[in-house]
Amino acid sequence: MSWLPEVRDVAAVAVVLLAVLILVWCWRRGDFEIRYRDGRVAFRGKVPQPHAAAVADFLAQEMGLTGPVTITGRRVGRRLQLWFSGSLSKAQRQRLRNFFLNPL
Repeated sequence: MSWLPEVRDVAAVAVVLLAVLILVWCWRRGDFEIRYRDGRVAFRGKVPQPHAAAVADFLAQEMGLTGPVTITGRRVGRRLQLWFSGSLSKAQRQRLRNFFLNPL
């Protein structure tokens, strides 16, 4: 019966597949992503063009960011979910939430 895979090989494949499924299921999928780095702002996804200039100005001029920052957002019904990565204080995160929740 050498044609059957060994139990540990099957277990290893099962663990890898389970890990991939968990990552895919838990991955944060955003409607948009805004990246700030070295004074430049890059947009991906559903960011309305009229708002892009206001967001770029707010991040570059008013936030006083010191390092690279990524803001990922998603609309769920009427609610906006935001995730942040980078060197942001709690106060800066709240200020960004307020900025995105108030109409431009």
